[in-house]
Amino acid sequence: MNVRSSLKLRAERPPPAPDKVHKAKILIVDDDERNLLALTEVLDSLAEVVTATSGRDALRALLREDFAVILLDVFMPEMDGYETAGFIRERDQTARIPIIFLSAVNKETEHLMRGYAMGAVDYVFKPVDALVLHSKAAVFVDLYKLRREIEERNRAEIVLQEAKFRAEEQRLEIERELQATRLRQAAILNSLPVVLFEATYSEKDGLRRRVVGGDRSALSGDAAAWLRDDEARWEDQILAEDRPAVASEYAKPCGKGDRASVRYRWATADGPPLYLLEQAVRVDDRAWVGSITDVTAQSLLENQLLQAQKLDALGQLTGGVAHDFNNLLAAVLGGIQLLARRTNLDQSQQAILDQMREAVDQGIALVKSLLAFARKQPLSPTSIDPETLRKSVMGLVDHALDTTFPVDWTVTAEDHAFFADPSQLTLVLLNLIINARDAMPGGGTISIVIDRPSEPSTSADGLRIVVADEGPGIPAEILDKVTEPFFTTKPPGKGTGLGLSMAAGFAEQSGGKLLISAPPNGGTRVEIKLPARRVDCDEDL
Repeated sequence: MNVRSSLKLRAERPPPAPDKVHKAKILIVDDDERNLLALTEVLDSLAEVVTATSGRDALRALLREDFAVILLDVFMPEMDGYETAGFIRERDQTARIPIIFLSAVNKETEHLMRGYAMGAVDYVFKPVDALVLHSKAAVFVDLYKLRREIEERNRAEIVLQEAKFRAEEQRLEIERELQATRLRQAAILNSLPVVLFEATYSEKDGLRRRVVGGDRSALSGDAAAWLRDDEARWEDQILAEDRPAVASEYAKPCGKGDRASVRYRWATADGPPLYLLEQAVRVDDRAWVGSITDVTAQSLLENQLLQAQKLDALGQLTGGVAHDFNNLLAAVLGGIQLLARRTNLDQSQQAILDQMREAVDQGIALVKSLLAFARKQPLSPTSIDPETLRKSVMGLVDHALDTTFPVDWTVTAEDHAFFADPSQLTLVLLNLIINARDAMPGGGTISIVIDRPSEPSTSADGLRIVVADEGPGIPAEILDKVTEPFFTTKPPGKGTGLGLSMAAGFAEQSGGKLLISAPPNGGTRVEIKLPARRVDCDEDL
């Protein structure tokens, strides 16, 4: 092809565009190096310029990068501008990029219409007016930056909504735990003997109590009779050793609303003293209201409650403690292995090193035991319709997935239903979808299949869920580790490493299993097999 005339550059150069958050790129495609140089000079202040000398080079550049606008020469050897534009429009990722055709000839309407038919948004003829070309390109660069800012804002909103969803989920869980704790405490209080009193305090007389409510018979023997005698002084029966503590509790300077709580021993006519818990609230400078509880018979219950609270706290803290402890063990084990490789040890030194390694192995086993304890949970299995499950999950993840993450559902098990815990199954599937999304930062399709395996052999094979993404996949060397608690490939702060571990534990506890594979063509495939029931019968498959 003959060399085309170079661009006519005017003296007046457009002012440089201000820098923005998103740096736009312009792709210039022309087989004439002089034209590329001239066009680059015009548009360099507007955006980063990428050049290509042929249609094939342009298509390769489009596979690597995104562009605000493409300036495409119509007449080029091998592949002309029209053919190149056709390939660009066929590809979903590039079909939206504006194309401006450049041509020194063929200004007829027929050629113009052909260019617009191939997806061009404008048609510029050579020699090009630099200011006009700059202005046209600036429009598309500004639109590109605006679109990028909107996408960034949408991504931020999605992250915020996801965080809000997780926070709401945590709030609901905390509320459930709080409600359960309140019910336990109410049950305990109902089983305890409690008497309510009003009292006045003075330095001369101390605290004078008067029963105003509760069950007097709730207190044992002498204490109950004593409360019926309005003239009796309760303080007289408090053991002498405990009186100073009671007096100081009520005598300390405090204001309205302050509380007093003291445990003391109360003497009986015969037999051992009672252990009483007295709790009161100051209602003014001299007046108190409170309760007296006989806790003598509750010592065993207290110990049991304390143990239950310890186990509850252990269940909440085990995960984090085990994680940190595991890191320490990993450092120690790494040091032991380094010593073993780099030093020549005699028999006695090697024996010491072996003992150290054995101790680390025991620590690792302890960590695994703690984690196994921490994730124990009661399940309430019931029949779950696959289509209902799909709708429920999509209703939860719609806000976390934009148009770059289409979800392709295939449900072919209408005559069967899962037999598992609905809330846990929903949570597991939700975590798998979020993992699939996070594995594809640039977007991609999430495929979800619910069907029956081709050769079911056990009840665990009744129904299966397969979640597949189009991400880079999981390296073979870590494929076996991804279900370990706290193992994650995400950056710090982006994941806990408990999602797949929880899914595996749920599948096993439900009588099923979880399989993870990385196909050779890329992506990750997670398969959960769970027990199922036929819709028209009650027997498990």
